[in-house]
Amino acid sequence: MAIQMNIAITALLLLFTSIPILECTDIDVVANFGAVADGQTDLSQPLMNAWKEACASPEAVNIVIPEGTYLLSEATLNGPCQAPI
Repeated sequence: MAIQMNIAITALLLLFTSIPILECTDIDVVANFGAVADGQTDLSQPLMNAWKEACASPEAVNIVIPEGTYLLSEATLNGPCQAPI
């Protein structure tokens, strides 16, 4: 019984260590698209521009919105995209 448990644990560890880690490019909405974290400036257009760029990318992308207070009036994020976002 203990041998079977050790084999199962070893198999799981090998499985998890063999899964490739998906590397992503970051798109910063503030740095790249001029979003302002003042709670008064609308984030909609910078977010839509970041989404459009991320969605067109053939590589996996993270859209980064730094910590802060943002005003978001309306945004529609549609796909399909070329790669994971």
